[in-house]
Amino acid sequence: MSNGSATIFIVDDDDSLRHSLARRLRAEGWNVESFADAVEFLRRPAYKGLGCVLLDVYLPQVNGPDLQIAMMARGDTLPVVFLTGRGRRDGRERHETGRGRFPGQAH
Repeated sequence: MSNGSATIFIVDDDDSLRHSLARRLRAEGWNVESFADAVEFLRRPAYKGLGCVLLDVYLPQVNGPDLQIAMMARGDTLPVVFLTGRGRRDGRERHETGRGRFPGQAH
């Protein structure tokens, strides 16, 4: 299976998650680039091709939502899928920026 020129960018500080996700996506034929933090991701030029970003919400230094803002400011048009291992279904922990809801988040 080939997914052409589409690239999936993974930005997550959890080494084991990042590596296993990249390995699995490559096995399915995707082009994958992975980064341990937002600063590392922003060192690459803005990407204008097909793809998406799998982005951890809680990154050190620059968090996921702030990285998305920086991406938009520099012309990155990639769709973003936010990932988090810290979500709670009871609503005590909420997305602080107010730019959306996560699955399982209380209303």
